[in-house]
Amino acid sequence: MTTAATAEDKVLRLMAEKYPTKEIVYEKIIYLKSQLMLPKGTEHFMSDLHGAYDSFFHILNNCSGVIKEKVDYCFETRMTVEERAEFCTLIYYPREKMEQLTAEGKTSPLWYQQNLANLLELTKLMSWKFPASKMRNYIPKRYESVIVELLSTRPEHDEAQLSYYRQLIETIVEIGGGPD
Repeated sequence: MTTAATAEDKVLRLMAEKYPTKEIVYEKIIYLKSQLMLPKGTEHFMSDLHGAYDSFFHILNNCSGVIKEKVDYCFETRMTVEERAEFCTLIYYPREKMEQLTAEGKTSPLWYQQNLANLLELTKLMSWKFPASKMRNYIPKRYESVIVELLSTRPEHDEAQLSYYRQLIETIVEIGGGPD
């Protein structure tokens, strides 16, 4: 037996420990090869950040303008420029914006429902770059099943899904989950 064959046998034995069936191997190969087709995430290289915390934090929060670009793409015909800017600020600085809007009396059950639906629509648009398993890692565990359900539902496809989707959102708001 050659050294190459021995090395290959060793690799196959090690792989068999992690992937005991050919179906599991196929699934992993399909998953990994498919991931190679997804767009690469944006990388930022910044230097000399001394004293520039606010600017740096803003760049991180707005994803270097990508969020605004996607909000404009998604809501250009349904929101004014001012509404889109306010929605972006809600995304960039959720705690601060929520405090401001609550103090101004601008939040209501309908406001929460609309913004939750808008956030979900934007998330669906932006999440296509990531495998579903990776998206799950970004979802807070305490809301994982509901958020996954909302992201999986396609209200634009039929009336039953629309009713289901609306009920999920309405219930979140009714039980006081809107601010979360």
